[in-house]
Amino acid sequence: MYDCTREFLPFLLPRSSLAGLDRDAYLSLATLCPNLQSLRLDLCGQITTDVISSWGDGLKSLRRIELYGPFLVRKEGWLKFFDSIGARAEGFLITQSPRIDLETVEALVKHCPNLSELRLSEVGQMSDVLLQPLSQLGKLQHLDLSSPGSPLSDDAVDTLLSSIGSNLKSLNLSNSGLADGVLPAIAKYCDRLEELFLRNLEDLSDEAVAAFFVRLASLGRPGLRSIDLEKGQDLRGNSLRSLIDHSGVTLERLSVLGWKEVDQEALEELTRCVMLKEVDLGWCREVTDFTIKGLLDHCEHLEVVRVWGEWLCLDLEKQDGEPLDWNSD
Repeated sequence: MYDCTREFLPFLLPRSSLAGLDRDAYLSLATLCPNLQSLRLDLCGQITTDVISSWGDGLKSLRRIELYGPFLVRKEGWLKFFDSIGARAEGFLITQSPRIDLETVEALVKHCPNLSELRLSEVGQMSDVLLQPLSQLGKLQHLDLSSPGSPLSDDAVDTLLSSIGSNLKSLNLSNSGLADGVLPAIAKYCDRLEELFLRNLEDLSDEAVAAFFVRLASLGRPGLRSIDLEKGQDLRGNSLRSLIDHSGVTLERLSVLGWKEVDQEALEELTRCVMLKEVDLGWCREVTDFTIKGLLDHCEHLEVVRVWGEWLCLDLEKQDGEPLDWNSD
């Protein structure tokens, strides 16, 4: 459910209203939908501690839960939920829950050792200390620690990845305060990685990112499918060329938004990304009409091109067939 503050689903929760789902509506989930295996609720700020506790008791088949904004849930609710759901839990994906602390994470690891997906994003108490217990989750394939309350250190992430990196397919460390020092750990330990999200790491250098992709190639690491290096302020042509050399033939989604200094010649190399479906070139100042035409001519799977802030793009003509979902100002 996308927006629990306004959603109206009378067939599922008769007591809901256009004003959004309230506490009673959430409580009724365990009664009306006892066989739920996967649950996703966005903007669910009315979920309370007793709701989470009741779900642990009533949703006997639940394996995966994804919540955006359960900021009223206190630690006691999470502890009871983990104790109830136990080893059957495969996915725990939470964004914006400020009361998750070290004790909560330790309980999660203790009771839910079979997690393959974990998101603790925008968690106010997230810090290096909370990373330590996560090293015991050896089955993790998808890990999202973006936007922690305190900047993470390269050493703490290195230690974590040394324990769990070998199974990771997706890693999100966006907005984490990390810099060049984290890249060697990712290259060394994450040998199955398919998706990498390092948005808003403004201290990444062009030299280090270029060396990272060269290192991946030298280690025989497979190409990535999704790469997000948005707002890498110092990233330029060397980084993009090395990225394409390593992952060009597998890349499906790429964001280099904010790479203001990347040169036209490097941007032209994107035509080698023949599997590309979605690309964000916003505020890359050297993007031209010819850059876009090259992508349209060579990347037959392309669906979305984002080109905000491109003053050299003068006239994006529609190609034969259906137009792309592109945006430009």
